[in-house]
Amino acid sequence: MSASIIVQATPVKVNLEGLLDEIRQMDLTPLDQKATVEVLCQQYEARARIIKEKLMRLEKYVGILEKINDKWLEHIQLAPMSQKKKEEEKYEQMANDDRGILKLINIGTDTIVTLSMYKDDTELALK
Repeated sequence: MSASIIVQATPVKVNLEGLLDEIRQMDLTPLDQKATVEVLCQQYEARARIIKEKLMRLEKYVGILEKINDKWLEHIQLAPMSQKKKEEEKYEQMANDDRGILKLINIGTDTIVTLSMYKDDTELALK
């Protein structure tokens, strides 16, 4: 069972890591206030669309990893005692390494908060 969970988690982890890299490279510095109002509005609208798209994907991937993590913990609880130690070790490897599920969930959740703040700022600037 843990093998199928790992298979499910791996592409989601890869997608989330790629998305986090994309987000790290985003230019979220304040826009040039010397530009015309029309140009600023266009730039803010474009930024808002990009942030919204990244947020939607981020929430999707984090949500999937949270479900996978919950499923795995449930599997460990239901495993027979003879297999429990082995399953816990597999979980430990997958969940707690530098690119583990738990670390990605935490980074993803923090990034959702940060991007949401930028989204709010962008929407406020458009008003």
